[in-house]
Amino acid sequence: MSETRVSRRDFLKYVGSGIVGFAAGAGIGFGYHAMAPPPTAPPEVTSKPFKGITLNVQCIQPHVKNFRDVASIFEKYYGAKVVVTDVPYGEHLSRILLDVTGGVGHYDVYEAWYVGISMLVANNCLMDLTDLVERDKEELNIEDFYPTLWKAYALREGKVYGLPVDGDIHTLVYRPSILEKYGFMKNGKPDLPTWDKFSEAVKTITEGEKGKPEAERVYGCSLMLAPIHITAGSTFANRFGAYGGKWFNPDGTPAINSEAGVKTLQNIIDTIPYAIPGTLTYAFDEQRLAFFQGKTAMMEMWPDIYIRARRPEESAVYYDVGVTTLPGGVSGLNAGFSVCVSSLTKKKEAAWAFCKFITSPAMQTLSELGLGGLDPTRISVATNPELMKWEPEYFPAWSDSITHSFPWPTLKQAEALMTILVEEQSLAAAGTKSIESALASIEDRWKSELAKG
Repeated sequence: MSETRVSRRDFLKYVGSGIVGFAAGAGIGFGYHAMAPPPTAPPEVTSKPFKGITLNVQCIQPHVKNFRDVASIFEKYYGAKVVVTDVPYGEHLSRILLDVTGGVGHYDVYEAWYVGISMLVANNCLMDLTDLVERDKEELNIEDFYPTLWKAYALREGKVYGLPVDGDIHTLVYRPSILEKYGFMKNGKPDLPTWDKFSEAVKTITEGEKGKPEAERVYGCSLMLAPIHITAGSTFANRFGAYGGKWFNPDGTPAINSEAGVKTLQNIIDTIPYAIPGTLTYAFDEQRLAFFQGKTAMMEMWPDIYIRARRPEESAVYYDVGVTTLPGGVSGLNAGFSVCVSSLTKKKEAAWAFCKFITSPAMQTLSELGLGGLDPTRISVATNPELMKWEPEYFPAWSDSITHSFPWPTLKQAEALMTILVEEQSLAAAGTKSIESALASIEDRWKSELAKG
């Protein structure tokens, strides 16, 4: 692939002109396939169908800048005032439950973690969007959403409850110079086809750096193992999927106590002694900062963090960063969000228009230029040749990872199940429980949780 790059400023100007031209017509962005050269003057916007309406939108804190930037563009063309409120990630599902089941109905649109959607549906929190999707199918072009994401993020029992807005996946972010130094690069890419090879590389790098002063020493990796489902669950899912694991048997009983489960925990335990000290307490921020500070050679991470790792204002190793698919060729479908309409909204059409707008190719293209950390969910965005020029490593790694992804459970008890998993994983990682005991406990506790109905 060509390494030709274009500046963010030039590309933003280029796509921005396409959005202006697109937004001036009916159906803002949904039929958008090619970006026209910048016009000499932006066309006048005359149609504001939701003027006088105020939409209240809840999103998670890491995405608030993106949501507010898109909201300002939506206001310009649609006329509606959009008030975006951000909440901590760990509270966003409970906040949705409280807003609806408590009868408050303050919000019209929610950003929701796909793993929690079934629980929200079971509690009648989300509007069934199936008829609206059918009505607007030509505008939406749902075939443009990655099939894996559409199935996991949008569908529950054949009905649509959200549109994919953030295509989260894990990739391997790495230091090319360190991997090259220790013999783990081949043809310009990491030579890490399996998780066992990854563990070997971690050990080799950490032991090879042992004689240096601590301030200069580089460890092979860090692992997110603090018992938080979204992060430690990702560490498990990346390996479990690569080892051929299944969450459930065909009869619906837990399948986690399996050969794949044993291999997963064994690989994690084998890697821990050579990971950065303190890795048992690492979550997202710790993992990111250790890499940005040059303390680790590799991290499993959401690919937009690769882009941030290459910014000199954030990263001490901005000049030495690469991204590729994970060892084993499979990534957990880790995190990931949809935009959904509240079942209590009295502004259905305006809320639905905002959901379509923020997931449109035009808005997703702007998101990829650093507006707030959302990863694409549309094929046309991830394969856009102009975006490829801007970031030639990120998009192929992301697209290949999405194509070979391993979704988390999506039944209504999914969040509780993954919390159980990381609790038991943390005990095995700390040596408090054996692998066999931890997996048996996960299976038993999952059965108990599922029996609650």
